[in-house]
Amino acid sequence: MLTYLFERMRTISYASNANTLLIRDKRGTCEPLHRHNYNEMIYIYEGEVVHSINNVSYNLVPGSLVLLTPNDVHSFISVDVFSAVNICFTDRANMPISSFETPVAILNEQCRIEMETLLYLAEQELNLGDAVSDSIAEYCINWMLLLFR
Repeated sequence: MLTYLFERMRTISYASNANTLLIRDKRGTCEPLHRHNYNEMIYIYEGEVVHSINNVSYNLVPGSLVLLTPNDVHSFISVDVFSAVNICFTDRANMPISSFETPVAILNEQCRIEMETLLYLAEQELNLGDAVSDSIAEYCINWMLLLFR
């Protein structure tokens, strides 16, 4: 099984700091069974993909939000070309990721607007790369986790 490290992966674009990597991706392929040494949040913008997480399959459509911990083993099969944003990040002491009941949430329209706004803001701040921007990006990720919850 593959184990991905916290590093650049294939991307359309990316933004990062020491604790966070934000990746915009568009693909129509499969990903073999693997795990990470970091947490990962995946937001589906368009298309459809079947994501297997710890041997349970989830059909992801636009507005789907996935939250993975380093303990989760997952893979996916693209049903159609899909666009996603992956946010790879280190642990959050104030919000234990492992306490969430399910790894997948389908956001309603209002939450999708909030999520997409937060993704845009986090990406802009990560590209700036100063101390204030890093704090804003971390705040955005914490807000995204609250939307997931």
